[in-house]
Amino acid sequence: MTETPLKLLKREACPVCRFTDTRVIYRRRFAEDPVCEYLCLWYRGKAPIARFGDSEYVVMECPGCGLLFQRDVLDDEGLALLYGSWINPEASAQRNPIRARREGLAIARRVHALGSFLDKQDGPATVVELGCGWGNWLLMARAFGYAAEGIEIDDRRREFVVAQGIPCCRTPGELPDASVDFVYAQQVFEHLRDPLDVLRSLTRSLRPGGYVHIAVPNARWVKDNLKKGQFVGPRGIRRSLNPIAPLEHVNAFAGESLQVLGRESGLSVYRRRATFPPARALQDYVETIPRFLYGIVHGHAATSLLFRKE
Repeated sequence: MTETPLKLLKREACPVCRFTDTRVIYRRRFAEDPVCEYLCLWYRGKAPIARFGDSEYVVMECPGCGLLFQRDVLDDEGLALLYGSWINPEASAQRNPIRARREGLAIARRVHALGSFLDKQDGPATVVELGCGWGNWLLMARAFGYAAEGIEIDDRRREFVVAQGIPCCRTPGELPDASVDFVYAQQVFEHLRDPLDVLRSLTRSLRPGGYVHIAVPNARWVKDNLKKGQFVGPRGIRRSLNPIAPLEHVNAFAGESLQVLGRESGLSVYRRRATFPPARALQDYVETIPRFLYGIVHGHAATSLLFRKE
């Protein structure tokens, strides 16, 4: 019995600035290497390559804002398969003890830093995480005294977060207008079919003076790396094509494109000096120095901006 082909949606215009005169800079069939090799290895044989038929992995460049993006993206049914089956939800929740400790420390530091610009006198600030997964950041935010809420597309993850007593909706459009003080979006916007529509919905939910934190993979070298076509290889190094990974990372932000996304959504970049929790131990600083320096040398540090709604 022949499997039903997966349906891909074609994005005719840039998903950030809506510029229509975009150009193709790379294309391969999903069933053709190196794209097929990447899908087979990364999803451990769970991605049904045959269901892609003659569909192509096509990378476009927008001259308007500089965004690189995949033209053809999965529809809702395909996304449900991707995040609910090809990526095993239960396996994604597992962490070895050392990694879990480091991630917990990193989350605690990020949440602690919110106090420098979310100092509310009339009650706890409301913070929302977009793509909250299993809710680790939200649980930490609640422990710090914030009113935490989540947004998560995957049913199992969303139900788990709700079971922890944290409200969690499926889309940003479900949030009430002017009800949120801070939105946390860590490594999410590269996955979104329509990042501009999502950010505009989030902006609508912000109170005046509210903030949106967006961090995405650094796509600075993606255009040059596409000429080599080496999808299979170490992640987190300068020659990596992870920022434009087939099917998942459908938007590759570099340079101006992330700032344009904010401006098109009615936000301005909020520039401030980085602050660190005073209680952070010297040992914790030392632990992160090698990883920080490695990121600088190899160019895989995330692109991160904090936006503000006036």
